[in-house]
Amino acid sequence: MRAHAANGETLLHIATDASDLEFIRYLLDQGMPANTPGRYALPALGSAREEDIALVLLQADTTTARMDDGGVGFKRYAIEHHWGRVVDWLDAH
Repeated sequence: MRAHAANGETLLHIATDASDLEFIRYLLDQGMPANTPGRYALPALGSAREEDIALVLLQADTTTARMDDGGVGFKRYAIEHHWGRVVDWLDAH
């Protein structure tokens, strides 16, 4: 379950790309680290396209530090997409 594809992606990255929240929760419940780097050394959070998925990954201790500008770019992305709960979570942590 913790295997990486040739491009570095994990099942968590693939589930995030597919916006499969149920499978993401399953993988996290099975102990898959949310911070595992994938393609370009980014966590799965880097490809989240839905607020609920981003929030679940953040709550699972994903860090935005490896993302552009130490995560500042991710906060900007969340603001631009009107992800209020994600912005609130980022501000609180």
